[in-house]
Amino acid sequence: VLVVVHEATLTGATLAVLRIVPLLEERGWKFSFWVPKPGTAAAELTAMGYEHAGEARPIAYSLGSLRAEPGVGRRIQRTPGYLRRLREWAKEGSPAILHVNTLNAIPEMVAARGIASATLLHVHEMLPAGIKGATAARLIRVAADGVVTNSAASVAALARARVAARLVRNGVPLGIPPQPH
Repeated sequence: VLVVVHEATLTGATLAVLRIVPLLEERGWKFSFWVPKPGTAAAELTAMGYEHAGEARPIAYSLGSLRAEPGVGRRIQRTPGYLRRLREWAKEGSPAILHVNTLNAIPEMVAARGIASATLLHVHEMLPAGIKGATAARLIRVAADGVVTNSAASVAALARARVAARLVRNGVPLGIPPQPH
């Protein structure tokens, strides 16, 4: 499974995935990660011993974010190369599943589509209204084989945009050792 993370900082969406990965590894799953670097998310993946690649993410959505260093022109200029390098790295690993871990990583999902046998979009937020949401919904319908989200409200928002999604609650570690099968 190749997990695509959109933030360099270690936040809720990334933590939600990292909490469940060890349980899936016990069942034979293998994981690699594409993560913006440098940052706390990449540092944590290194500390945990996970294979990962990535670089500074030039993609931004708001005008304020686009204007942040390195600036609008450089961000736009760097985006095609960033997405190409992600696609090349994904091809090398030939994952069975591409797990895209938020709506914010839709560009990465589109860039890497078709490499894995299945592309799963894991939505942790609400699909925005207006043109942003309509554009996101269209890209999701084109590039995702499946969509899961962790709230009924998010499922409803996606449904209004004609995106089918399943409700899957985030796993919470209970400190109980796994039971033998």
